[in-house]
Amino acid sequence: MSINVFSNLFNITGMHAVFVMLVDSLWIGALAALLAGIIITLTKKHGPQLRYQLLTGLLASFVLSMVLVFYAAYTKETHVVSNGNHTMIVAITSTAIQPGAIQPDQKNVFNAFMSFIQANAG
Repeated sequence: MSINVFSNLFNITGMHAVFVMLVDSLWIGALAALLAGIIITLTKKHGPQLRYQLLTGLLASFVLSMVLVFYAAYTKETHVVSNGNHTMIVAITSTAIQPGAIQPDQKNVFNAFMSFIQANAG
């Protein structure tokens, strides 16, 4: 894999997908913790092997759900365009910003933030 694949993944859209995944991991993790408590409570009289298998399956389902959330957020935001030798990932946004909507001070903060992200992303 070339470095361009990783730079495409960790662009603004990729960072947004990671953010969505982290936020969703909070409620999915809370649900998994609740299910783990139920599993532990219901399997007190069973052997540790069954408990281990059930909790390992719960952890695997949590990891799988995080991968699916990331994939859904990333593909919702991007579209791959290919023409012959070049492939380009294009971000698709559902909101439009009007030219006068951002104040000059906000532009400076936004530009500084974007410069910081781009400088430290690679």
